[in-house]
Amino acid sequence: MILPAQRRQARLAIHRLGTSCTIKEPGVQIRNGYGKLEEPVGWNAVAEERVVRTYTRSDRPSQARHSGGRYRTESPMLTLRDDSAVEEGFRVEFPDGSLYEVDAITVYPTHLEASTTVVN
Repeated sequence: MILPAQRRQARLAIHRLGTSCTIKEPGVQIRNGYGKLEEPVGWNAVAEERVVRTYTRSDRPSQARHSGGRYRTESPMLTLRDDSAVEEGFRVEFPDGSLYEVDAITVYPTHLEASTTVVN
């Protein structure tokens, strides 16, 4: 059972720690001759929301690869409000120019956590 106070605390923390970002949805998508969706033509802004960006497995995201795979800066975890407009496949653009595509969303009663991949 989630109490309204817990949800309010999560929203307040995201508002305090978050950065105002633009959430974008894919524009028109065209299927190619093989039936696969091509890269979307344009991205439409859906909402302006506060988002908290955190890096997993380390407190130093600029650290080099330690066991192969992606750099830590290529897949931050984004924390959003529980009533966010974000969906899988959407993109989140930060004011510093960072652009991330949402891969998967984990829903909690108080907030959403989105695993991402860097686009630019």
